Amino acid sequence: MSNDYSTFARRMEMLRMIPEEPLTPITTRAIWEKLNLSFPCHKRTVERDLVELSQHYAYYCTEQGRSQAWSFMKGRKELAPTSNAVIALSYIQAKPYLEQVLPAEVYQGIEPQFMEAEATLQRHGSHLSTWPDRVRVLPGMKQLHKPTVDTQVWATLTQALLLGKKFTAQYAKRSADHPKTLLFSPLGMVSKGNIHYLIATANQHTNPVIFALHRMANAALSDDNIDENLQFNIDDYISRFGWTPAGEIILEADISPEVAYLLGETPLSQTQEITPLDDGSDWYRLVATITDDQESKWWVYGLNRNIRVTSPSHWVDEFKDTTRQMLALYE
Repeated sequence: MSNDYSTFARRMEMLRMIPEEPLTPITTRAIWEKLNLSFPCHKRTVERDLVELSQHYAYYCTEQGRSQAWSFMKGRKELAPTSNAVIALSYIQAKPYLEQVLPAEVYQGIEPQFMEAEATLQRHGSHLSTWPDRVRVLPGMKQLHKPTVDTQVWATLTQALLLGKKFTAQYAKRSADHPKTLLFSPLGMVSKGNIHYLIATANQHTNPVIFALHRMANAALSDDNIDENLQFNIDDYISRFGWTPAGEIILEADISPEVAYLLGETPLSQTQEITPLDDGSDWYRLVATITDDQESKWWVYGLNRNIRVTSPSHWVDEFKDTTRQMLALYE
């Protein structure tokens, strides 16, 4: 799902970059270089996207020496979604997701397209216009309400992250009585569930720390650049928190008939095997290769008394310890 929306967001940003006549056309290389600030990709990917999107949008290509340049026909850029009801529907369905993950200035740049997309479906009387009213995507587990992130904080942070600039903001720790003003050097941002986290160094410290965006206020962009020499890899960093898999394990467990039926319809992995136990009960034996991460463990916790994990040993030890602690709460 994230890959589909990343492609959609990248293409929308490309369309935003293409000028409208009589402004000077923009070359493919210029689009690619600007796009790489927020959507890293190969130049060939940009070339393919431009050709494919030109079949649905009113822009055209001209030759500038050995380069290709692109322009929207006069008066046609803002009305881009109207040419295709399917594209208009895509805008509407993607809006809630893009509003949460795109930099503020990027989202504001395509916001008029969302309004035009909604009007397009109504004007055309397309049968697709009823789709948003008839389809819902629900979470697979209990979702907490989203905390409020200050719009100024979001705009400042995303701009700082894009430009490689520092910024100041007040930050309220859960354990602190009063917020403190910190100078942040943003290195990355992670969205997990309904919460956005900033990965940054603060003040004179050099070790990256995770900060919750909803605890920030009064943000202001600084003229100072972040230290480009700081070695930082976002995937390596978040893996320390169990947010990304630490590898794979072979999960072995005894499961109830209800869980066996569920996994028969929606497998836990492609290597899953479910066989009846030979102890005379109606339970089954599950063997599956899965990722070793916190979400997989929470899935097991959610099954409660319907599963008994027997391997790997470090999972068994953790579940035993957690169960003892839970039992102590009720004694």
